[in-house]
Amino acid sequence: MHLASRDPDAGATSAAVTNIIPNDARSLLSVIRRMSNNQLGRMDR
Repeated sequence: MHLASRDPDAGATSAAVTNIIPNDARSLLSVIRRMSNNQLGRMDR
């Protein structure tokens, strides 16, 4: 995500890829992100 801000082409590429990815995969990714965020929160405590 941080690389996209530095590289203009990367932003366009990731946007195109996101359009190709089905909604099922996108929701799965968001679930994985939520799980990893929860694990990070637990580690902080």
